[in-house]
Amino acid sequence: MNRLMYFCLATGLLTTVCAICSLVSISVWPNTFVYIGFYVVLARLYVNSFLATLNAREKLRASNRPPWQLVPLQSDLH
Repeated sequence: MNRLMYFCLATGLLTTVCAICSLVSISVWPNTFVYIGFYVVLARLYVNSFLATLNAREKLRASNRPPWQLVPLQSDLH
């Protein structure tokens, strides 16, 4: 569970900070285009976070598996 929380923070924290910065820049300087720089960066951060999530699925899935594996039993009784 700690890995999952760390992963969520690592992929979402930077995008959240950038989104808040764009919101603040729109509020503070409404007649300028300062916020566009944040939006350009934000779009790339969303793509990178999405790709990191896709790449980390197998690793997160493997960390949540039990250390033992179930062996399927076959029956010859018909």
